[in-house]
Amino acid sequence: KSRFQVKKKSQMQTKKIDSIISDHVDFIKIDAQGGELEILKGAMGCLDNVLGLEVELGIAEIYKKQPLHSDVIQLIEECGFVFIVFTVLRRWERHDLNTTFGQLVFGDGLFLRQPEYILSNFSDDKSVIKKYISVCCLYNRYDLIKVLTRAIEQDRETVDALKCLVKRFNRFATLRRYCYVLARALG
Repeated sequence: KSRFQVKKKSQMQTKKIDSIISDHVDFIKIDAQGGELEILKGAMGCLDNVLGLEVELGIAEIYKKQPLHSDVIQLIEECGFVFIVFTVLRRWERHDLNTTFGQLVFGDGLFLRQPEYILSNFSDDKSVIKKYISVCCLYNRYDLIKVLTRAIEQDRETVDALKCLVKRFNRFATLRRYCYVLARALG
């Protein structure tokens, strides 16, 4: 907290997400420097059809009166999402904020609907199922895709497309790992 200095304060008009979103939203990412809980409270109406969220979660209080991860997670889980994984974790040392050591300060949490929720609410809408699978692929959640495919095995075309997609993403993930190692080796 001591490293921040307030240079200017401004008043600004804000709106709730529910008042500006009229269409269906599939995925929401929120990184608002401690404002995540208030943003989520203003999005309660549009969350019913949302498939997933990526939300910054404060572990240590770095802003005054900042809601911490437990408050945010509780609200998200009350809306029917499940915490899946931290996609990013940030640690700060007291005197060097650019290191990867030190105290865990914040991270981005991935929250998704369970495959059973998708099937019970959207089983007739293949486009929603495809979008859910796409989100799962982007976050390497093949375990959730497997659960979904077991439940829809009677739809051969969808299952074959999923298997092909998973193969392609696995190849891409391997290539990405090699590129990362190569980039680190070459500086």
